[in-house]
Amino acid sequence: MLISFMDELIECLEKGLYAGFLLDGQVSPVLDYLEIKPEMKDRLIALIKAGKLEVGPWLTLPDEYPVNGECLVRNLLLGIRESEKLGGSFMCGYTSFGWGQTAQLPQIYSGFGIDVAMIGKKVNTDRAPKNEFLWLAPDGSELITSRFGEWGRHNFMVHVHLSALMGKHYTDDELAISMVQ
Repeated sequence: MLISFMDELIECLEKGLYAGFLLDGQVSPVLDYLEIKPEMKDRLIALIKAGKLEVGPWLTLPDEYPVNGECLVRNLLLGIRESEKLGGSFMCGYTSFGWGQTAQLPQIYSGFGIDVAMIGKKVNTDRAPKNEFLWLAPDGSELITSRFGEWGRHNFMVHVHLSALMGKHYTDDELAISMVQ
């Protein structure tokens, strides 16, 4: 599925059918794709350099809770390094996790020069009543942060892609049921 997805994405971006595409804040899918299709490297580099395909800063998009801070730092180090080899890294804190955020994330991002982040759904609206807020780490690091909507990063997939593919608009309950079946 990754190969056919990437082939179609490259074609759409080259034809100008999409203005751009964010590869979920990670570079690993591109690296996996290039292991199978190394002949596509120059085309991918051209799209990344042109800002049509955004990769990184993460190597793989981690779930923050089961790993420690050193793992997050190493993941970012490798992700940015590999993204730069391909033409550039998306230097925005992209943490679309729905299970919560590590308090030190503004501090970690600050060490990479990242001062703006997009974070996952379900951020407590009592603590952050607006979609945009200033996130302060325990060490005092600040991160300008924007919270995704109710569906998180799945907004486009659920409301546009699946609707077009299946000819049906899904609600929360209908989507959950269809995914179980």
